[in-house]
Amino acid sequence: MRLLQFSCIVLGLASVCVAQLPEHVRVQITATISDTYVKNLTGGNTVTHTVTGTFYRDQDGRIRIERDRQISIQDPVAGFSAVMDTSARTARKLLTPQRASLASAAASKSLAPPPAGGGPGISSTAPPAGGGAPGPTVSRPAPVDLGKKVVSGYLASGKQFTTTVPVGAVGNILPIITTSEVWIAGELHLPVMLKTSNSLNGDHTTVYDNINVVTTQLDPGLFVIPADYQVTTTNMNLNAQVPHGLQHPGGK
Repeated sequence: MRLLQFSCIVLGLASVCVAQLPEHVRVQITATISDTYVKNLTGGNTVTHTVTGTFYRDQDGRIRIERDRQISIQDPVAGFSAVMDTSARTARKLLTPQRASLASAAASKSLAPPPAGGGPGISSTAPPAGGGAPGPTVSRPAPVDLGKKVVSGYLASGKQFTTTVPVGAVGNILPIITTSEVWIAGELHLPVMLKTSNSLNGDHTTVYDNINVVTTQLDPGLFVIPADYQVTTTNMNLNAQVPHGLQHPGGK
């Protein structure tokens, strides 16, 4: 279960990274990536957890993220994503033949793909799991321009997204409001900072640092699953990765 949750986070982040790489831009990058999770508990207690790793992106938009014993790969050319456990030598491979085109469409719409049934600024109806009648509406106002600021040494443009999951949508007795920020370094076509906050999952901040533009070709072997890994392959349902309204910004 933790591997599945981790893969959803990674794939959501990777889709933003791919979306920011137009076909005519071939900027290869390595960087340090840090994820900080903060959960406020009852009684004033707070739990903070930080995970660091290494990020790679090659000239074709392939992405590799290494964190402890887990490695994630996104290959928009071959049409798959994978999360690998290096200690168990296993991999969960998700076939995503439409991921690259969806990410490109998302980028053209201010990094926020419209919810089912409407565009930014429109309440949409969240389809229930397994089909059936439409569920409660999810409010997703138009994104707010946050201007520009320097992040990790690069000038970045920011946008803020707010999504409200209504009462009862996921068994909640009060609305769940998710606020997200995405800061894009235009020079790199890379989100150098992402922030997400809601009462269900707490605060999650991702920051790219020690960014290095690579002029020589990265090793293609970084973006493949080793031959000796035991691989489980599934088809990804892009509309059912995470509950509606709780997606990472830029993901579908």
